[in-house]
Amino acid sequence: MSNELQLMAEMFVHETSSLIEQLENKIIESERDNSIDIAMDEIFRVMHTIKGNSMMMNYDGIAKTSHALEDLFEYIRAEKPQNMDFAEITNLVLETVDYIKGELDLIEAEEETTSNDALVTKIKVKLDSLKGSTSSSKKVGNTGSVVSQDYSDEILGLINEDDTHYYECSLYYEEDTEMVNIRAFSVINQLEELCIDVASTPSDLENLESNREIELNGLFLVFSSKSKYDEISDFFTRAPFISQLNLNEIGKEAYLELIGIQEKQVEAEVSRGKAAKSKTVRKNQTEQNFISVKVDKLDSLMNLVSELVVAESMVSRNPDLNGLELDNFNKSVKQMRKVVNDLQDVVMEVRMVPLALTFLKMNRLVRDMAIKINKKVELELIGQNTEVDKSIIEQISDPLMHLIRNAVDHGIELPEERVKNNKPEKGLVQLEAKREGGEVHIIIRDDGQGMNRERILEKAEQRGLLFKEREAYTDEEIYEFIFQPGFSTNEEATDFSGRGVGMDVVAKAIERIGGKIQVESQVHKGTTITIRIPLTLAIIDCILVEVGKMKYGIPINSVNQLIKAEKDDLVKDPQGHQMIMYGNKCLEIKRTYKSREIDDSSIFDGILVYLENNEKGACLLVDEVLGEYQLVVKKFPNFISKVKGLSGCALLGDGNICMIVDPAETLN
Repeated sequence: MSNELQLMAEMFVHETSSLIEQLENKIIESERDNSIDIAMDEIFRVMHTIKGNSMMMNYDGIAKTSHALEDLFEYIRAEKPQNMDFAEITNLVLETVDYIKGELDLIEAEEETTSNDALVTKIKVKLDSLKGSTSSSKKVGNTGSVVSQDYSDEILGLINEDDTHYYECSLYYEEDTEMVNIRAFSVINQLEELCIDVASTPSDLENLESNREIELNGLFLVFSSKSKYDEISDFFTRAPFISQLNLNEIGKEAYLELIGIQEKQVEAEVSRGKAAKSKTVRKNQTEQNFISVKVDKLDSLMNLVSELVVAESMVSRNPDLNGLELDNFNKSVKQMRKVVNDLQDVVMEVRMVPLALTFLKMNRLVRDMAIKINKKVELELIGQNTEVDKSIIEQISDPLMHLIRNAVDHGIELPEERVKNNKPEKGLVQLEAKREGGEVHIIIRDDGQGMNRERILEKAEQRGLLFKEREAYTDEEIYEFIFQPGFSTNEEATDFSGRGVGMDVVAKAIERIGGKIQVESQVHKGTTITIRIPLTLAIIDCILVEVGKMKYGIPINSVNQLIKAEKDDLVKDPQGHQMIMYGNKCLEIKRTYKSREIDDSSIFDGILVYLENNEKGACLLVDEVLGEYQLVVKKFPNFISKVKGLSGCALLGDGNICMIVDPAETLN
């Protein structure tokens, strides 16, 4: 695949992924409200766009399927049939979404795409059952003839407004241009963004006959728009492979005659048209406020900013300047430092994205699970506009899916059981996000049966996980057992749980990003799981320590205490490992690296950094604590293998490198 085609494929995958995510959430919301109206226009628009883009890219399977669904919703939108089965319509849309997702995976892997004729047939059968015949299409000829056309009240209102312009256009493609019908379809698809309505001859651009007709006679367009002539002309000038263009602005009467509408049909629709116009303008303005940028470009920008921070520090603290009185220089340095800090803040803001897309994916998960296991469940999303770093979102998606799946499968009871316990028939699962200082808290709540404390203890005892009397365990300690590998209280495995695989993976994934998990539960009342994660992994607050000649950054949110050891505090476990008594806890003492021999006396010379992560604790022995720093984390280069206990490195202001300690791995 050439670089140009690869770039086009990447753009197609990105845009289509975004569109089908919108589509999936809209149809689920529609099903929940038992009304297709709120999703109808959105589904039609999305399918129309995907159809055009996939035809241009020659992805025939996606084009056929999206075209079939577009036809179905075109009929539903126009005729509003009363005999619709909402569940069946929803299933068809979701089946189409799943098929397109699979095709996008194939495109990303640069593999051959497939077709789904069975799904296309299923959609067409549903359409035939609703209407009994194929839908009519818009057709305008060069002579102004119209076969059939229905205009909504919105369109009629917009057409009749005083600031509407009317155009007719003939365009011809260069000789030897391939697939002129597809190129014409693409032009119309893009032109619709500027127009109220567009009609064309030929109207059906998906067959070989239309390709031949455009080659011989060109493409004829009639359209209305709020855009002035120069803007429309500029649009066609940018369209590729056009050899001749005849664009004319015409009067309203001529336009109405061409599209076959009498002026009296539109006179009563002005007020509705104005409302629709304001919505359309707001939509277009919103769309122009966003651009898509690859994450690796943002990573490169972040690296450059971090280099700039280090360079600024090297200039302002240059030893050659010691002893010199440089008032103007110091003022300039102070101003530069402010600009660099502001730039750093802006870059961090650019990397921040809302959790909305990750949260909205859970709607589909809950819906499909509830249907499969015969439960009634409502998912409530709170604070989905809370923003975190893009790299964080990528790593919490799977853990969240598992926790939501557990809430529905383990937590929420069957409807009849809930009624017996004086609960609503439909269970509630809440997914909430909120900012707390430099962290984001993600909370998963359910009003289900809660966790059985005694059952968890019993399973833990069977697996030999208890090291003190059962009565001595707090609820918090007991719920920690569910994060042990292979731990499950389900007697039988289901499609969704019971294999003991998952919660330990969730805990490790959260630990990897410096997060923590807390579990609270009450029998018959429900369970609350709180995940605390940092806002970003790119910049972290650290305690800078020195061991030998090396410097290490320890994330400050994992540091519980700095301890100066006393002789009476030292103990050894049966294996001979040195430990220290701190309060009522016995903490293991860990060295930063094993190659350096450290005897007991050096423990008293150094400082013990008490680390905690997800209820695990240990002390890290260091020579000196240098203070608190904000460090820009850099990943290890590809040619350096992952070092256990370290998550990356950072450049200090003096140009030296320090290693970033990974508390989760250090404590394991």
